[in-house]
Amino acid sequence: MLLTLDMGNTHITLGVFEGETLRFTARMATELQRTEDQYAADLLAIFSLHGVDCDKVNGAIIGSVVPALTGVLVKAVKETVGVTPLIVGPGVKTGLNIHIDQPAGLGADLVCGAVAAAACMKTPCVIADLGTITKLCVLDESGAFIGGAFSAGLGISLDAIAKRTA
Repeated sequence: MLLTLDMGNTHITLGVFEGETLRFTARMATELQRTEDQYAADLLAIFSLHGVDCDKVNGAIIGSVVPALTGVLVKAVKETVGVTPLIVGPGVKTGLNIHIDQPAGLGADLVCGAVAAAACMKTPCVIADLGTITKLCVLDESGAFIGGAFSAGLGISLDAIAKRTA
């Protein structure tokens, strides 16, 4: 089985795959003060909740946009399932052609979203990621990443409206 984790600024979304079959998905809060033991305890509880044996996991991958917590999550995954996760980042071969000025600066979340879109959708396409930050990304007809745009997410925008308007 493969454990996949997407660490964003607000939540960590995880999924466990058995071959091509998604066994379950779950979410945890992203909290900078939490330790690897706390995240490991959460992972154990989530696996138990979904009736999946941690010992059956033989691979793990993390896409993170929270560098301060990436190492913490790596240790939690090692402790929980006994494997060292692959970290999505510059140098990891994904098959995605990145046609932007600074390809190494493309976030792991955008890389993973683009790889998934290229595998599942007809290109060209626009990918919308509506998280803490709203991100729109574009793949050209060959499936290459050619750019995107960012703006404050819905929660941030609503908070600003509530605090800064009459």
